[in-house]
Amino acid sequence: MAMGIGLRSYEYFEAGRGPLTNERLQAFALATDSDYFALALGASLSSPTLAFECADNKFIMAFVSELQAFEAELAGGVSTLEATAIFSAFGAKALAVRLQDAE
Repeated sequence: MAMGIGLRSYEYFEAGRGPLTNERLQAFALATDSDYFALALGASLSSPTLAFECADNKFIMAFVSELQAFEAELAGGVSTLEATAIFSAFGAKALAVRLQDAE
């Protein structure tokens, strides 16, 4: 009972039949050493692929950590940023280009 629930409840959770609560996602991430933020975002976006692909490398957790540092550095200035500047800085296209260059 690593997640504090019984085997059948875990089986339901894993199959997507049990209730998907924040507490269960946190417990699952802790028990499996996976990225909680990727699990939560994947569930929110109905994208299990995102959760699966980021579980081990903790991509979303790293992004959230950097976002927290960024927000702390700006000390309340986030609301002054233009959407285009945000997309330029954090855009998926720039990451995709880096990934293609690495291959």
